[in-house]
Amino acid sequence: MANDSMQNNLITMDEIAATLQLTKASVRSLSRRKHDPLPLLKLGHRTLRAEKADFDAWVKRQQKADHSLG
Repeated sequence: MANDSMQNNLITMDEIAATLQLTKASVRSLSRRKHDPLPLLKLGHRTLRAEKADFDAWVKRQQKADHSLG
């Protein structure tokens, strides 16, 4: 049951890429940057996901940073 709950809180690379309007390669690049990387979880050998709450918080931080520049 707890595993089902965790699965419901995870979003896929396809969902992340679509939300950010980026390629999956660009999403992976954002996860490797030094300052405030996109928080991805590695599940197994090749599967990447993000916790929805962590992703939403990351997006808000990026929007806030963009607004402070302009």
